Amino acid sequence: MLDVPYVPTPRPCRLGKIPDFKKGQHHRRPRRHGGQSKGYDAQNIILLPMRTHAAWHNLFNHLYATNIVQQINEWRHFHGLTMECTRISAPEYEDMSDSDSVRREQIQYRITPTHAESWAYLFQGLAAEEVVFEINTLYLDPDYQISLVR
Repeated sequence: MLDVPYVPTPRPCRLGKIPDFKKGQHHRRPRRHGGQSKGYDAQNIILLPMRTHAAWHNLFNHLYATNIVQQINEWRHFHGLTMECTRISAPEYEDMSDSDSVRREQIQYRITPTHAESWAYLFQGLAAEEVVFEINTLYLDPDYQISLVR
């Protein structure tokens, strides 16, 4: 088990008890960050298996894209590569990612077995490039793009 900081979640996630045959809507840009379900933001909604959706939110709750990348870089090391987050289009909402950072820095936590289980469920056995692809296409705010840098 890694002894590094993590973002706390409001409730424990018991992945084994969540049915994976049911699908749920995942807002790639969370509603609390200005994400919508209709119109321009139709690309913001993706259907995910419930277990996958729960694992993602267990790891990152509703963090901004930049803070998700920062968190991954603190947790995981991809053989000398780090993740970088770039805004690829101008959002129609205010980016408050600095407020996430301030809140996270106030209290330091360490990764729990539940978080390790969620990471393994989502990304076990994937190369760094595959992790980036999965995050960009399934989970991340569509106005942002993650890339790997040396």
